[in-house]
Amino acid sequence: MQTYRSEYPRATVDVPLATPVLAAPIPPPNPLSFFRYVRAVSDNIIASYHEDVYEQWMVRVRFLGPNHFIINDPAGIRRVLIDNAANYVKGEMEQRITGMGLGSQADTAAASTPNGASAVPGQESEQTWRVRRRIMSPSFDYRSLPAYTSTISGATQRMLTAWDAMPPGTVVDVPEAMLHLGSEVISRILFTSESQEIAEVMARITGRHRSEAMLSLPDFIPVLNRLRRALRHRAERRMSRYAAASIDRVIERRTREKLVTDRDLLGRLMSMRDPETGSGICPEELRKHVITMFTAGHETVAQTLAWTWYLLSQHPEQEAKLHAELEAVLAGRPPSLDDLDRLPYTRTVIEEALRLYPPFHMLAWREAQDDDEVCGVSIPRGATVSVVPWVLHRHRKLWEQPGRFDPERFSPERSAERPRLAYLPFGVGPRVCIGAVFAMTEMTLIVATVAQRFQLRLVPGHKVEPQARLLLRANHGLPMTLTTRTH
Repeated sequence: MQTYRSEYPRATVDVPLATPVLAAPIPPPNPLSFFRYVRAVSDNIIASYHEDVYEQWMVRVRFLGPNHFIINDPAGIRRVLIDNAANYVKGEMEQRITGMGLGSQADTAAASTPNGASAVPGQESEQTWRVRRRIMSPSFDYRSLPAYTSTISGATQRMLTAWDAMPPGTVVDVPEAMLHLGSEVISRILFTSESQEIAEVMARITGRHRSEAMLSLPDFIPVLNRLRRALRHRAERRMSRYAAASIDRVIERRTREKLVTDRDLLGRLMSMRDPETGSGICPEELRKHVITMFTAGHETVAQTLAWTWYLLSQHPEQEAKLHAELEAVLAGRPPSLDDLDRLPYTRTVIEEALRLYPPFHMLAWREAQDDDEVCGVSIPRGATVSVVPWVLHRHRKLWEQPGRFDPERFSPERSAERPRLAYLPFGVGPRVCIGAVFAMTEMTLIVATVAQRFQLRLVPGHKVEPQARLLLRANHGLPMTLTTRTH
């Protein structure tokens, strides 16, 4: 890897405190050889980033092509993702990450619409995306949150009731428990009466992608790369058809029986019209929305919650601060939407978990359509650039003691001292995650509810290993002992 230096000031570093060493791959001191690099990225891509990647503002990764750059400079990120975003289009890798491999058919169909074809195969046109964004936005803004709060609270209470019935000392695999909870929440929000049916279908599909490697040896060999890509696309089309069959049955039944109401998100989407054109959403687009929202709406939330419980289990002082806030504000009752503004520390705990263990560890993999310059570095046409939250959130020139769990770094005062684009758990720019507000609301309500009733303690001696594939997850799970809290 070739590195580029910048004049950006280094963050102030305090005297290190005695804190637990958090689970993370130890960066190799120097760039890896080709075969070691391939082996690393095939299993855990974050293990391939060497020491300089966390120190430099731009890094050239020679194994990913002659012109592939990782950008850590906030000014460079702004250039690529905001100021000149039209020049940097999504490549295949980002579509695999953000779509979990489930949107290929719909993307291809959208790209071939008469409204404007995309120049990139399998990528939707800008106009199609803008129409979709306008239609979906009302379902995820602040006004929509009250309709979802009871669903989130109800699912969380059902999980806690099941935990209450377990004998003392029961060990649960927290990522699996959070995945089940997240799946129930999003399936009930999307579908009311059909939630169980769709949840089972989607669980089978998303489970396959959860452990899929982002890159492997065939990706570096042109002939094998094309063959692997073709096989992957065929498997994705088969899975998409499987999901589509179940979703289409629900849509057709509701249309036939005139059950298009606002009782759930699917009903609202079926009823919505584009405020500019008056057009609705076609069945194929509805299907794509459902698949994307289900996947993004529970996998990312579940993984963040799992890492949150891990971090709290290792930091009793911060956990005590969380409990103190919950007791002062809630006094044992379930949280409501109105309580969120009075739970600032709870929110910062989640924000710090998203910094240390971002579920989308690689945010963008964009291809330059024309020559450009980023932070003084020439980016030729056809070059690819990536923004890697795992690296960005641990960059030593942006964060004080980046390996330390410190929720208070997200206080208003300390946040104001950092560049805004040093922290990108939900992306940035025109395509920033539309569900960010919903996700933060859901996670805050769940943490506030669970932490009042239980403490979760990591099983002693368990090896915690963050593994970055399509999503960042705990490779060996996170088995934790349930302990009922006494007030």
